[in-house]
Amino acid sequence: MPKPKPALAAWISTERHRMDWSVEQLSERLESLGIEAKPATVRVWEAPAGRPPRQEAIEAMERLFGSTAPEAPTGDVLVAAAIDRQTVVLERLVETLERQQQADLDAVVARSVKAALQAAGVPAASSGQSRSDAPQPDPV
Repeated sequence: MPKPKPALAAWISTERHRMDWSVEQLSERLESLGIEAKPATVRVWEAPAGRPPRQEAIEAMERLFGSTAPEAPTGDVLVAAAIDRQTVVLERLVETLERQQQADLDAVVARSVKAALQAAGVPAASSGQSRSDAPQPDPV
């Protein structure tokens, strides 16, 4: 599943398309304002995992687009998002450990029951074979 674009990256892409500008055209317009922004840089700004532009580039794009950029997430928001992601990872680990614990407990119980039956002199039933003292169906 593709990673969603951060709000700032989506804003740059949406506004550039609204203005019907190519990446190269936005780059040229920013360069004319004294902002270093090669086409590859603009592509990085628009990428889901790309880095955000510097504040001066954001302000220049706001002037060019005639709209306000969304606020960049604060440190608290970023930390909360990281905690949420780690919580999901930890919940999965706990579920895996609980399943493993249950499987281990089931194995211990099965061994204990087998040992108790053997100590009581009850012959162990082997799978797929019937016991000789078990009732047999009447032949037809």
